[in-house]
Amino acid sequence: MVAVERAPSNATTLWAGTRLGRIYVSSNANAPAASVTYTRVDLSASLPQRFPSGIAIDPADPNHAYISYSGYSAYSPGGHVYDVTYNPATGTASATDLSADLGDQPVTDIVYLPATHALFASTDYGVVTRSATGGGGWVGTPGLPTVAVYGLTYDSASHALYAATHGRSVWKITAPASVTVTATHVPEPSTYGTASSIEVTVSGGGGAPTGTVTVKEGATTLGSAPLSAGKATVALPATLAVGSHALTVAYGGDGTYGPATGAVTASVSKVASTTTATAPKKVKAKKKFAVTATVTAAGGAPTGTVQVYDGAKLIGTATLVNGKATITIKKGLKKKGLHTLTVKYLGSATVAASQTTVKVKVIKKKKHHH
Repeated sequence: MVAVERAPSNATTLWAGTRLGRIYVSSNANAPAASVTYTRVDLSASLPQRFPSGIAIDPADPNHAYISYSGYSAYSPGGHVYDVTYNPATGTASATDLSADLGDQPVTDIVYLPATHALFASTDYGVVTRSATGGGGWVGTPGLPTVAVYGLTYDSASHALYAATHGRSVWKITAPASVTVTATHVPEPSTYGTASSIEVTVSGGGGAPTGTVTVKEGATTLGSAPLSAGKATVALPATLAVGSHALTVAYGGDGTYGPATGAVTASVSKVASTTTATAPKKVKAKKKFAVTATVTAAGGAPTGTVQVYDGAKLIGTATLVNGKATITIKKGLKKKGLHTLTVKYLGSATVAASQTTVKVKVIKKKKHHH
C-alpha cells in the first residue's frame, strides 16, 4: 500500500492505493479487521495503472476523491490527476481526467480545499493549483518556490498549506480565500454580427481580487480580460452563432484568492430583415409576369429563398442573389380583379424572416373581333 486515506465526514470509509495503481474503497473500515471488505474501483473508472501518489477525499462526500499519479503518460497511459466518484450501490466508480494542461510530469501529492473548491498538486517543478469545479486549468501557486515538492499538507484550522520541498525546507502559505464569480451577457440577447460582451464581477471577503478572467464555451476560449477593481469586460466575437450558449467564466486566482468559476448563458438572435417588392399594377389573366423582391439586413446582403403567395397558394419561388430576386409567376393569375400577393423571405441561419405584400390587378384578355 502506498496511499491510504480516511474520509473526514464519516468513520467507515477508507480509500487505499497499491504501488501499481490498484485503488480500493472500503465502506466498513471500522468493522473488526477480519470483516473489513474492499472494492477495487480503478478498472471500472479506467484509472492509470501507475503509482498513486496521493488521495484527497472530499470532506463533504466520503465517496468522492481526487487521486494523483506519479510516472509518465508516455510510458504508461493515463493522466496525472483524476476526479473520482465511487458508487457503493454498484461497486463501481467513474473518473474525470483533470490533467489536460498539466503536462506529462509526475504529480507527487494532491490536496483539496473544499471552501474554495481548489486543488493543489505538487510536482518536480513546484506546486500548481486549479479550480476543482471549473475549467480554468492549472496555474502556478503564488508564494511557493519552483523546486521539487514531494508532499503537501493542508491545515484547515489555520487555512495553511505546507509544502515539503527538495533542499529548500518546508514552506507555508495561507491558502487562498474563496471568491464568487458572477457574470452577465450584455446585451441579452445580442444580435448576430453585432458585438456583445460578458460583464464579470469577482468578489472576495477582503480587497478586490486581481488577475484574469477567461470565458469559454466547452473547451473553446472565446476571450479573456484582466480584472480592474474586481470587474472585467470580456468581448465576445460578433460571429458567435445564433442560439443559446452555456458559457463558463474562469477566474485564475491571485496571491490572496483562489481560482473559481461562474456560469452565464449568452443568447444570440438573428439579424432583422426588411423585404420590399414590386410587381406590375395590371396583368392579363393566365399570362406570366415577374415580382421583384429586395431583402436588406444589417451586416450585408442576406441569402436564402423568397416565395410569392396568392392567398394560401404558393405561385413562385426564387433564390436571392446579392439580396435581390426576380420571381417569375409562370402560369400567371386566373381570377379577374385585385390580388394581394404576399412576398415572403424565409430567413437564413443568421437573418430573420420577413415579408411584404404587393397588389396586382388581373384583367381579362381582350377578344379580337374580325
